[in-house]
Amino acid sequence: MKFIISIIAAFALYKLWGTAHNILWWIILVLFILDWLTGETVKTAARDNSGGNVVRFWVWANMGVTFACLIFSIVGIFSTHFFPEFKSQASDSKNQHMIVVENGKIDKLNCKNAIMSFIKAHEMQSDKNGNIVQLSEMQEEEMKSLINDGIRFGLLVSKDFLNSVHPKLKVYFKEHLLKGWKLYLAGLETNNASQQMKGIEDIQKWVNFKGNNADLLYKSIIE
Repeated sequence: MKFIISIIAAFALYKLWGTAHNILWWIILVLFILDWLTGETVKTAARDNSGGNVVRFWVWANMGVTFACLIFSIVGIFSTHFFPEFKSQASDSKNQHMIVVENGKIDKLNCKNAIMSFIKAHEMQSDKNGNIVQLSEMQEEEMKSLINDGIRFGLLVSKDFLNSVHPKLKVYFKEHLLKGWKLYLAGLETNNASQQMKGIEDIQKWVNFKGNNADLLYKSIIE
């Protein structure tokens, strides 16, 4: 009988693991341990001839703990059977949290890669003194590649991530930074100076926003 109850308790602990019934899991575990301890105490008392009253006390104590362990184990097993949503909700909540955290890391990396690609493309257009330089054909293709990389990474950044950093970041990142570089790149491809200027105007709006929020953007995205 003891062996069967131990199996039932162990099965209940297995079924309750990871569910919302944390208190029930701990109760069964404590009773399971007490059942074993009181059982050992009965054996010790009987072996040491501790007296009939002492032995009877520990026998009754052990029987009470065993019965309680059996009842709570059965309740636990039935709870997981008739209320499976508790387990799924706990698991789903944990999984959703992990997904949100992981997606946040990916969004941050994509956002950082986009901004850094645009910075590198911009730096290619001038020397250390800020003077505009004439790019060779190979250098221009490299710059276009950087712009395309920035656009590609930028399109992968979720609006939720941008909103979590700053309430206006979504607008400035999507509608000015990305849109500006898209227009500028299209102007380069078609030798359309007017389109390039429109792109630069959008990019400048991003630059102004970035300047006003430099510390926040660096800590939230670049760092």
